[in-house]
Amino acid sequence: MTLLAGSAFVSGGGSGIGRAIAQALASQGAAVAVMDLLPEGGKDTVATIAAKGGRATFVQGDVSRWDDVDRAVAAGVRELGPLGIMVNAAGVLDGYAPADEIGPALWERVIGINLTGTFYGSKRALAEMLPLGRGRIVNIASVAGLVGSGGGAAYTASKHGVVGLTRQLAITYAGRGITVNAICPGAIQTALRDNSTRILGSDAPVMRGVGGDEAAIRAITPAGRRGTLEEIAAAACYLASSGSGLCHGLDARGRWRMDSEMIKRFHVLYVGQVDLENIGLQGTPANARRYDNDKLSEPFFAARDVAQLMDDLGYYALWTAEHHFQREGYECLSEPRSSSRCGSPRRPGA
Repeated sequence: MTLLAGSAFVSGGGSGIGRAIAQALASQGAAVAVMDLLPEGGKDTVATIAAKGGRATFVQGDVSRWDDVDRAVAAGVRELGPLGIMVNAAGVLDGYAPADEIGPALWERVIGINLTGTFYGSKRALAEMLPLGRGRIVNIASVAGLVGSGGGAAYTASKHGVVGLTRQLAITYAGRGITVNAICPGAIQTALRDNSTRILGSDAPVMRGVGGDEAAIRAITPAGRRGTLEEIAAAACYLASSGSGLCHGLDARGRWRMDSEMIKRFHVLYVGQVDLENIGLQGTPANARRYDNDKLSEPFFAARDVAQLMDDLGYYALWTAEHHFQREGYECLSEPRSSSRCGSPRRPGA
């Protein structure tokens, strides 16, 4: 793999995913500037890279502050040369805190680091890359940027913002030689919980969520395990390579299964939303269920389309409309048959 020419800059490079990416880029020959709010981790990353013969420098700073990002990128370019690769990996958790438990200070800090920090890093990188007509920007989002169950209100909103920002930047700068992509990891073993508590200080919530529960991770992850730092770093290196020039606005993602509670919610939100009572299903005796198939086909296939959409967004969604209709006494077909899309109601005892 050949990285795009130029130095690399990794925010949040002092630990976890950021450190793994910084080390992987260095192993591929890039000179790497590491930015982190916690200096001991950033310095350790640089020392590790240097011990293996690589070039790296550390700049302490807070990605939620424009002046810090501006100064850090300038220092990296001054010491290591023109910027070719920007990785925005700095982030904090919100402990899966629901909205009613989040105070303004916690909200602003999580959004500031996760979303504003990604915007500042991308904006500062563009100032270096646009005059050169080339560049790679890789943003670390999360499965929480694709679904509503991957974190608390602040974290989920921030990561959805990162995905949306990535797509907008990708469209805007694709024609100017710059690719912008996001990686959306699922559960990865890092020190993010402890570091988030340190960074958030007195505003830090209790760090809840599936990240600390191995059984829960196995249950919701199709692979039945955590992802590894090496797997995320490998994806980042590809997106930073000269061979990824046609990747624009990608959100390379992990996947979570939809558990039984999610399936129930899916029924309520989507199957129930079409108001089946109005077409006579609710409370109607089984032997009197004789409705025109056209009345059933619209909600049935709408629910199927929603299931497909949810799968595209990162869930292994089940076609729950099928279960609903079967439970109500109808035999639903997997494919349309002539003009009739839902089969005739089954007779009692059939």
